[in-house]
Amino acid sequence: MCKHLFYIILINILIGNVASAYSQNYIDILSIGSTYSPDNILKNSVNKINISESAACLKLPLLLKNNDVLFLGFSASLLSFNNHFITFNDEPFYSTALQVGYTKHWNDSWSTMLIAIPKISSDMKDIGYKDFQAGGLLLLTYTKKDNLKYKFGLYYNQECFGPFFVPILGINWQPTDKISIFGNLPINFTFDYKIDKSFSTGIYFESLIDTYRLGDIYNSNYLQKNTQDISVYFDTYFTKDMVLTIKAGHSFGRSYFLYNEDDKLAAGILSFQFGNSRTPLNENINDGFIVEMKLSYRIFTK
Repeated sequence: MCKHLFYIILINILIGNVASAYSQNYIDILSIGSTYSPDNILKNSVNKINISESAACLKLPLLLKNNDVLFLGFSASLLSFNNHFITFNDEPFYSTALQVGYTKHWNDSWSTMLIAIPKISSDMKDIGYKDFQAGGLLLLTYTKKDNLKYKFGLYYNQECFGPFFVPILGINWQPTDKISIFGNLPINFTFDYKIDKSFSTGIYFESLIDTYRLGDIYNSNYLQKNTQDISVYFDTYFTKDMVLTIKAGHSFGRSYFLYNEDDKLAAGILSFQFGNSRTPLNENINDGFIVEMKLSYRIFTK
């Protein structure tokens, strides 16, 4: 009973990429993966840009006596380009985040999750206070019935351009034993179809905004990454807990713009930019094909 309760509470508090793991019926306790987007063309150039991203995430929950949960997590990622797209020597960009959270269960229907997310996001040159970002997430969960939950929340982060807010509306719905629909819009959404106990497939959508500070040699300018991707994925289970995920998809409306350090927004809410008079220092990149491979240690909540 305690083990079952522990896993049920886990789903309400664990975090992968900020708000990407609060609605599904499983938790990836440890995950390591890589994403690659080859031969992307600049809008006004014949140069082809390859984009590579690698990421790892660890999640450590602590069940308290009152069935509330204290949560600790750590994630790290690396983003790189070739052909001097952003920097002279193609230096990579790094992001490391600590997640400290608490979930309070008020009754059988309602729970509240609060997570603090301090982060360092930069090229790790001349590290200082400008590399630090402070963020957090507040999420309310309403359990309508065993196979249907609704999520309401707000994500905030102090990006290089200024304060950034994302209102969240989420769902976790399992209409049949084979079909699961879950996500936290507008950040992510998944339609999952279970083929058998070893294979599943589905459609995944993700939309992200991240910023990275460059070192003094680049005048402390910052890179803003805006991505919207839609993919088809396949999960293969080698054991009950170990799963290999392979995704293939395409981006749409993405950008990797470099801005002057002093170019700020009054605020960003979703894709709306208030007080935006910024001028990018580089050309934009066309949308392109994306492939991803990830290995995870996964625990199901049901």
